[in-house]
Amino acid sequence: MQHYLAWKIFEQIGSPLKYAEMVVNLYGEEGLSIIESSKICSQIRPPIYGPWDSDHVQRLPALELFLGRAKAVIVHSEFARTQIARFTQAPTLRLGLPCDQKPGLTEAEIAAWQTRTRSALRTHFVAFGHITQGKSLHLLLDAFAETPELKRNGRLTIAGFPRDRAYLSELRRLVDLHKLQDIVTFELGVSMERLQELKREADVFLNLRYPNTESASGSLVEQLNCAKPVIVLDSGCYAELPDDGGVKLPVGVSAGQIGEAMLGLARDAEKRVAMGARGIAHARAMSSDVYVRRLLDFLRAAAADRSEKASLGRKGRKAAPAPVAEAPALSVPQILAASIAAGEARPCLVTFLNLPVEQLAFFIQVGVFGLDRAARIEAELIHFIRQVGRLEAYLIVNQVIRLRQFIRRGEGASPAVLLRPRTLELCALLEPRRLAKIFFAVILGRCAGEGEADAYARQIEAGRPIREVALEIFGSEEFGQRALSTLERAAIRRAVTTIPMREMPGAAVLPVVGVGRPIAFSNAEADAQACLIGEWHDAERDGVWSGGAQAAIVFRMAPADGHDLVLHYSGLDSSQDTREVTIRLGGRPADRREHKPDGSVELRFSLADDNARDVLRLDLDCGRTLRPIDVGLGHDERNLGLFIHSVRLETAVPAAMPAVAPPPSGPPAPAPAVSLMGAAAAPGKPFVYGERPQIGQIPEGWVAYRRGGIRCIDGRGALTFQVTGLVDSQLCLRFLLRCIPSEVMSGATYCMLRVALDGTVLSDPVVELDSDFELSIDVQPDFRTGSGSFTLELSAAIYDDRAGRETSIAADVILLSWVLDEGERPEAASARAESLAAIAGD
Repeated sequence: MQHYLAWKIFEQIGSPLKYAEMVVNLYGEEGLSIIESSKICSQIRPPIYGPWDSDHVQRLPALELFLGRAKAVIVHSEFARTQIARFTQAPTLRLGLPCDQKPGLTEAEIAAWQTRTRSALRTHFVAFGHITQGKSLHLLLDAFAETPELKRNGRLTIAGFPRDRAYLSELRRLVDLHKLQDIVTFELGVSMERLQELKREADVFLNLRYPNTESASGSLVEQLNCAKPVIVLDSGCYAELPDDGGVKLPVGVSAGQIGEAMLGLARDAEKRVAMGARGIAHARAMSSDVYVRRLLDFLRAAAADRSEKASLGRKGRKAAPAPVAEAPALSVPQILAASIAAGEARPCLVTFLNLPVEQLAFFIQVGVFGLDRAARIEAELIHFIRQVGRLEAYLIVNQVIRLRQFIRRGEGASPAVLLRPRTLELCALLEPRRLAKIFFAVILGRCAGEGEADAYARQIEAGRPIREVALEIFGSEEFGQRALSTLERAAIRRAVTTIPMREMPGAAVLPVVGVGRPIAFSNAEADAQACLIGEWHDAERDGVWSGGAQAAIVFRMAPADGHDLVLHYSGLDSSQDTREVTIRLGGRPADRREHKPDGSVELRFSLADDNARDVLRLDLDCGRTLRPIDVGLGHDERNLGLFIHSVRLETAVPAAMPAVAPPPSGPPAPAPAVSLMGAAAAPGKPFVYGERPQIGQIPEGWVAYRRGGIRCIDGRGALTFQVTGLVDSQLCLRFLLRCIPSEVMSGATYCMLRVALDGTVLSDPVVELDSDFELSIDVQPDFRTGSGSFTLELSAAIYDDRAGRETSIAADVILLSWVLDEGERPEAASARAESLAAIAGD
């Protein structure tokens, strides 16, 4: 029933909170922990998965909502009968899905296939239905890759609606990786007519669904109706397929085992025909006539049994006045089911009155506020609930929900919502930016303008008491000009003044960072040691990724005279990660930066100016996020900012060390350097690509060339260089290049090379094909500030030396090496020009 409930709650009611409430009522903290890990209620990051489509669904079936008061139950598989047994003792009838309610093939079509498949050179495997991870389609592609004979003698069609677009992208990547383009076909969103054609064309069906969230499978019946073999997993309702009516593989099967099963059917046409015949016979045992007849017999028997029991109960009893009708007592699941059926988006009162206070606090934090457990506000929520009482907590939580609805719609909030004096006190536990938005809506009656909420959120994150922020907005001229009654003003004043005079929630309970007690942002740390502001992903083994371009870390530290704060962070391990990173402690930059051999960075901040402060804030800004999948690092589609390893206190670096303080005359000028995709060259030290360039050092639009260097694709290439330290430097960038024909041809020996710098053509020399030549670019004039970037664009075309003109056939440019060197002397430039002219004139 999970799929039905998820559809009802998310599609009709539109309330993830209602789903969380259902789960916590039925399964307590275990269920709510699954809600938290899935991020289905999160307000600051997209969901990771739907619990109803995961392995968790077998532990969270939600059958209690439907079976509690059932007088009789009908199921469609033995698997379903075992699942409901722990929830009801009501009489149960086991039926099956009627085969004639699912389209199959005619007898003539089945006979034609049996003749055709016996002489088929290649076996056609078909999988149809929604394209999701639960169908194990990736294992089918791996099976083809690991079974060469299957790759030669089989083909696969995957047909259906791609409900999971990310999974479809992964499947297509596997097709490219295993070179299955001529074997695997995707047909997305097929019509009923095309689906019937596929059923006629197929030799074998594949239906490897897991986990099993359905009591019976309509797709399995549809496949069996075609009299063709089906490969399934031996679990759920699929396990009830007769052993000789299909191929049943164990759960957890490997791609190689799937390949062997497919190969067994591909090799033996008679086995395919015989197995298909047994499968359709199994399906035809349950027709609509049989289904209806057995159902009516069961219902008549159940009604007679109830009538007999009622008659026995009346015997021997004297007539008595008819009792006053009373509504039967409902259980918590039944009340919850009624609220879902009615389409209520807000939590039920029964939740607040029945849950243990710890689970109720967890529910408010995760379900209502959409926060992770790492937000560390459970203790404060428990204290709040015990102070105001459960009924008052229920009323206040519903008012907070109303406030957030006002803000989402872009409206101000009516002061009437503040009839509960402590509503803003509960709001004070929210993330600072959302809290600031609520202050604007409640106090000023409008939505916060661009940057307004962020400005106050930064003050709260930096340690300013929340009540001070609210009182400042309350005391503003704008509030004084609002047309409010005396009662309305009093309601707002009362709500503002009940906010505790404290800093950001959670900061007071953070552990103090001291020498020898680093903050390690990893899974090994059970409790958060800092408040992570902004978007963050779940912790990993070595640290945690920020999920946005801007984020912050708030923590407490002991007075640390003579110590430095050290932040250890890194970005993506890719040469395409060229983002500029700005990190400040309390608004000031780091005093020292150290690059580690593994590519990570350590920043050192002197604490001399921060000694009197208890709460500190690190602001992180990397400009933009990157997705690993977009830069060739696996299949991770998360938006990633910076990876934070740790924060620690260390003894301050002695002032005598040259890196600590700049000389009195100011900071030294950086050494001249030019970099391209992480590859750097200093004056006189060339960067050579060699025969096997590293993947991370190959720019977009270029590929490794088998004879050494990198080659631009389709005769055009762009190179974007980062430049530092070129003030008053007479330097140029010198390239060693080679041009080759992009296709096989004879007769031509020269090509014309066009060179453009930031869109301006610098030269178009004619050079000899397949011979090394040098190209020099003066990069100094455009960088008088000493740093910046420029883009060099290269393109080449075959030069017809017989006609003395350029042709339309492209040539590819090979970049062998480049070096930052002294500027070319005039006489050298003249000699080079004469040499190129001589080549063109020969």
